[in-house]
Amino acid sequence: MDPKTVTPGIYRIFWHDGSQSVAAVGMTTGGGRWLAPANWVSPTEDEQHWGLIDRMENLEDELLELKSEVQNMIEELAGEDI
Repeated sequence: MDPKTVTPGIYRIFWHDGSQSVAAVGMTTGGGRWLAPANWVSPTEDEQHWGLIDRMENLEDELLELKSEVQNMIEELAGEDI
């Protein structure tokens, strides 16, 4: 996977070994990409890790849908007598 083609965001990463991670991808000051899986100790800018990725799914749509569902639940609860 070429890191230069990945837009910064939150992703589900499918690794070649069959495991998965949720990770943030961001940009370095030099225009490169950093990768920060939630189950790693620290982010990395090492491009060799990108070669271990089978595919990535952007989670933005899922997160926006979840946000909408939570907002609706809060509005429903706010209208109930407690």
